[in-house]
Amino acid sequence: MKIRYKTAVGGFQLLVAALIFAAERGFSFAGSVFILVGALMLTRPYAVFDESRSTLTFTALLGPHSTENDAFIEDGEIMLLRKGKKRKLPRAFAWFANAKDFEEMLGKVCRNPPQEQAREES
Repeated sequence: MKIRYKTAVGGFQLLVAALIFAAERGFSFAGSVFILVGALMLTRPYAVFDESRSTLTFTALLGPHSTENDAFIEDGEIMLLRKGKKRKLPRAFAWFANAKDFEEMLGKVCRNPPQEQAREES
């Protein structure tokens, strides 16, 4: 499932671009950057959650780069595991993510760390 950016976040970028263009009264490189970022935030996913594997893949706003993490819930927090390192999902993720998409993902995240899942399947 795709997790989108909040519409307000992308819209804010476009508003800033409009204000920059109005102040410059013509072409503005900074305004162009804000338009690009705003448009990408409104069209590209923030992250992709694969519920079958319980992985959360962060996608780059521009370009093909992405980072895949195992996602699970531990002590009531969403945790990410990548290359053997465990960390909490940043709180800002929920603020930038579309609320409906985030809540749907939260309901589908596994309750056990990946190592415990492997032991339970054995």
